[in-house]
Amino acid sequence: MKMLVEKFLKDLKSIVEKDFSVELNFKDYEILSFTDFGDISTNISFQIAKSVKKNPLKIAEEISEKLAKDYGYKSEPVKPGFINIFFDDKEIFKECEKIVSGNRYGEKENNNKKVNIEFISANPTGPLVLVNLRAGVSGNMLYNVLKYSGYNVERENYINDAGNQIYNFGASILYHIAKNKPENFPENGYKGNYVKDISNKLKENIGEVEYNDEYIKKAADFGKEFILNWQKESLKKYSIDFENWIFESEVRKKYLDGVLEKLSEKGFTYSKDNALYLKTTLFGDDKDRVIIKSNGEYTYFLPDIAYHFYKTERGFERIIDILGPDHHGYIPRLNAAIKMVSERDIKFDVIIAQLVTIFKDGQKYEMSKRTGEFITLDELSEEIDPDVLKFTILSRKLSQPFNFDIEKVKEKSMDNPVYYVQYSYARLSSLFDKANTDIKDISFDYENFENIDLRKIAKKLLEFPYIVYNLSDSYELQKVPNYLIELSSLINQFYHDYRIIDENRKEMIKKISVLFSAREILKIGLSLMGITIKERMYKDEV
Repeated sequence: MKMLVEKFLKDLKSIVEKDFSVELNFKDYEILSFTDFGDISTNISFQIAKSVKKNPLKIAEEISEKLAKDYGYKSEPVKPGFINIFFDDKEIFKECEKIVSGNRYGEKENNNKKVNIEFISANPTGPLVLVNLRAGVSGNMLYNVLKYSGYNVERENYINDAGNQIYNFGASILYHIAKNKPENFPENGYKGNYVKDISNKLKENIGEVEYNDEYIKKAADFGKEFILNWQKESLKKYSIDFENWIFESEVRKKYLDGVLEKLSEKGFTYSKDNALYLKTTLFGDDKDRVIIKSNGEYTYFLPDIAYHFYKTERGFERIIDILGPDHHGYIPRLNAAIKMVSERDIKFDVIIAQLVTIFKDGQKYEMSKRTGEFITLDELSEEIDPDVLKFTILSRKLSQPFNFDIEKVKEKSMDNPVYYVQYSYARLSSLFDKANTDIKDISFDYENFENIDLRKIAKKLLEFPYIVYNLSDSYELQKVPNYLIELSSLINQFYHDYRIIDENRKEMIKKISVLFSAREILKIGLSLMGITIKERMYKDEV
């Protein structure tokens, strides 16, 4: 069963293609907006004006006439060429019925387009911290958004378990328990009590051993496993999961040599000053990149190329990487490399998760895993409700830095937006119980709203799926929590202004039919964010 707005867009497309001979290739959100000037508005006249060589207002007038004549829509062309559409109240009530029909309203069927989202991908050298959580909850929500929008999605965590940092980690662990060790702690080693804890656990297994490469490797392997298990347990507290855990060490073994050979065979490499370069400038990079140093060592770039080749080999048509703030310059070279190794056109997007600055007790808190100064996710979850952390993170645009004030976020009040939205949902659940009403008792067979504020709530519900679909391309995840806050405000204002449980049962059911639908949209939105749905909230929770 098509949604009301979906049906309108289909009819609009039919008019444009039939009467104006223009094939519409626009995304819904590019030609659709939800405004106060109508139930919806469209800018389609501007989009096709150049092709049909007409004034946008003239096109809007012709389309508006066709909408009325062929499909019965009430619409209004306005200068300089927009079209405002007004739905019948009866149709909006029917739409509310669709919302509570049992299936998640607006969720699309699987289109079999495979998408890979990589996020967190932290080194297994220390516990996860807030910047990892920002990538984690954002990646998890994007996964939910893409699934809702019809994509076949897999989440992936890439474990950087090779390279110098792993050797340094092993040396740091071994240093605390080895005999005949150097006088000074390893340069670029990892400090902090967690390293000493791992050392003590390792000592229980192997005792006191010599400080050499053999035992440094054993210490590194032990430490990696310990940290990975710790990271997985930390992520469980925030309901963050992955379909795939990919290890750099395995990628190096299985794919690196083959990718190097493939790049050379295609003529994308050349030697200079005893180093091997990749011709990334052919695909828009500002300079060619070294992939093998003059001393024979691989740069970090080469294993990353092999890893992304592995992604393309698994049939993903779209690859999304959520990377840290120090990766801006990495995007052009990685995009070039994917074009070199893939035999198909791949849509490749990088989202930069910007810095999070923590303030504690009014002071900026400096963090570093190497010095052992940081606040772990476990410590945060003990101080702050994970739902609050998620909502706070997702309410900010991922590509912008933000200051995270621990004391402020910990506040339990209705000023905290997550409690405001959760309370709105719980308030409606309680209301339906008080009204002694169930979904089977509700009627949606009404001709008009009569109450303009009730209609505002119903109209707001039409917008939700299209906000989510937009996020599949824009990645502006903050639009969902912002929408939920706006919807909650409409609900709570209506609750304050009007008597809902009324002796006139017919009027009560009319109000509840819309509010029941609004509760369902709140539920879907919170679930996309990974936020707990609470049927009841008590004073000590707010």
